[in-house]
Amino acid sequence: MLYYCKRCGNFKQRYINQEKKCYLCDREMYPVPAEYLDEDIDDMFKTEELKQEFIEQVIKTSPEFDQKAMDQLKENHAKYGRINARIDAEYEGRAMGNPWGVHCPYCNCTVVSRVNGNQSAWFTKASQVGKQFQCLKCKAYF
Repeated sequence: MLYYCKRCGNFKQRYINQEKKCYLCDREMYPVPAEYLDEDIDDMFKTEELKQEFIEQVIKTSPEFDQKAMDQLKENHAKYGRINARIDAEYEGRAMGNPWGVHCPYCNCTVVSRVNGNQSAWFTKASQVGKQFQCLKCKAYF
């Protein structure tokens, strides 16, 4: 079931034994009427147009509605979207770039670190000799 906050317009899928509170403004959340929801998946709107219609006709006309709270919600979504994109990129090995502009020749990952060239010859592994970078995904030196 999909729930919404009358104050900020936040939507939340509620599961069994889960609180019906908005994480942003700590207010009670209310179920979205069935006529707006997909018949097969009751925690999704039928269309994006219906979602926008619901926001305009139900949420924004509510006496509890606060435009500042809705703007804050949009800022939070944008911020967490950027953070999640960066985390996904690093996990998949396609980070948003590195200061050296190099990538691993073995796995094509751009999450690399510079090998410290100040170590003495006694502590340098044979695989590191003549290498400048190490891939943090596959641990290869290149």
